[in-house]
Amino acid sequence: MKGTGELWNMTDDELKGLAEQNSEAWHTAGTQEEKDGYHAENVEINKILDSRTGETSTFDSDSGAWSPRKEPSAGETGGQVQGQGTDSGKIEFSYEKAPEYLEQYQTLIDEMSKKIMGREPFSYDPETDPSYQQYKEQYTRQGKLAMEDTLGQVSARTGGLASSYAGSAAQQSYNQYMSALGDKIPELRQLAYEMYQDERQDMRSDLNMLLALEQMNYGKYQDRLGQYNTEKNFAYGAWSDQQDREYRADRDKVTDRRYEEEKAYQREQDQYNNDLISAEYLAGIGQYGRLADLLGYTEKETQALVDEFAWQQNLTREEAARQVADWYAQYGDLSKLKELGVDTGHLEKQREPQVVSVTPKEEKAEEKPSPQYDKVVREISRLEDTGFKDEVKISKIIDEVERAQKNEEISPDEVKKILSWYGL
Repeated sequence: MKGTGELWNMTDDELKGLAEQNSEAWHTAGTQEEKDGYHAENVEINKILDSRTGETSTFDSDSGAWSPRKEPSAGETGGQVQGQGTDSGKIEFSYEKAPEYLEQYQTLIDEMSKKIMGREPFSYDPETDPSYQQYKEQYTRQGKLAMEDTLGQVSARTGGLASSYAGSAAQQSYNQYMSALGDKIPELRQLAYEMYQDERQDMRSDLNMLLALEQMNYGKYQDRLGQYNTEKNFAYGAWSDQQDREYRADRDKVTDRRYEEEKAYQREQDQYNNDLISAEYLAGIGQYGRLADLLGYTEKETQALVDEFAWQQNLTREEAARQVADWYAQYGDLSKLKELGVDTGHLEKQREPQVVSVTPKEEKAEEKPSPQYDKVVREISRLEDTGFKDEVKISKIIDEVERAQKNEEISPDEVKKILSWYGL
């Protein structure tokens, strides 16, 4: 399994390919632990893909497959988190549409930028300058007045006679004013250029203000989007946790069901094995009926086994049957002898409890039990609680009593006492 950092470094196609491999491996996994490992890695893969694509993926625990789903469009969800049903009956995650960014000042920004970029370069024409025209009218008027005044003064000195000198002096006065008007042009041009620059700066200031307003508006949008993503991630986390809980609950049900099936199967196997041990034990003394039932032998096959046992023991069928009946009888089962027509009255009488009166003087003090007596009794009780058949239990109990006596764990009287519990 790959770590989260390694998964983030993979491309979308690589992640999707890995997810498909995990889904296929999920079906063939030998243990629940392996399935959980593939599922956990696919959870991380789909979270990464969802964050990149804006989709939400759902897991089908029946098929082990993941299905992507695009975010719902505006109006599809009435609340924040809604459960959308799929064809498989599972609930998939959906969330209201993310807030959109609305540009409030972009139109004005575009117009102002176009105006600044498309502005013509500075040029100056005095004839189109209102200030120059005012100076022109003023200097022309003053020049004419000065010309007339000069002409009058010269004529007065000459007795009122016109002369070329008078005309020349008058024209000179006029030209002085026109020259002064020409001197104004550089000053007016500089003034016009400053006004051109100020206007350009004002336009730039207006553009900067519009940009600042739009940036502020975008900042508010980013805050709304961040809050949206936080709430969406929280909602998705809660939904994902719920999906994981449901998946674990489904998995636990499968695990419990599998455990119960295995337990029931084991009980059947144990019972069969116990029955087989008992049947094989009985077959060892010529009783093949139970073994034939377990192994499905026909009546003919069973009789062949009985005949073979009789031949091995050098017995007739009747002698083999009597030997089996006697074996059952030593453990208190007289039914086989009765089936052979044997009178079992004397045996039944021997099994009746004998009442013997004992005088107080004849009573013996009760002997103290052997140190291992209680241990032997507990072991015999354990054998009684096993699933073996009664005849097998009796055989095992006899073996345990003989072992304890051989090891001097119980006394001869205690041996008789224990065997008497089972009519032996």
